[in-house]
Amino acid sequence: MSPPEPESYFLRKIFLDKALDLNYYISNYLIGDLAKMNSEDSGLIARICKTLSVDTRVSIVQMLRNQALCVRAIAARLGISESAASQHLRILRDADLVVPDKRGYWVHYQVNPETLNKWGEVIGGFFDGEKRGH
Repeated sequence: MSPPEPESYFLRKIFLDKALDLNYYISNYLIGDLAKMNSEDSGLIARICKTLSVDTRVSIVQMLRNQALCVRAIAARLGISESAASQHLRILRDADLVVPDKRGYWVHYQVNPETLNKWGEVIGGFFDGEKRGH
């Protein structure tokens, strides 16, 4: 009997399953509605999915929703190197999902609530379209 899979495996599998469902939905149901879909929204949806496609980044966002943390603290809590944490934070920062706050020698990161809310609305609106009859 093999050992149980880590929780992150299941979170990633769930996200990938949702991404596949999203891809299927886009290719099969939205083809006729593409003219109606704002290209900015479709680009944003793709950016959201790409940014959150790595379970470590999802974990970082979840941690930073509760409190601002520095790279060292994030790395320690996730059990990853500081350079790996920095690279994930760079991607999240480039997407404007986290913002840095310089505190002396340290930079603490926190979630940008405006971006998080906007992303929630865009993704929620996208899936609400699925409930309306597609």
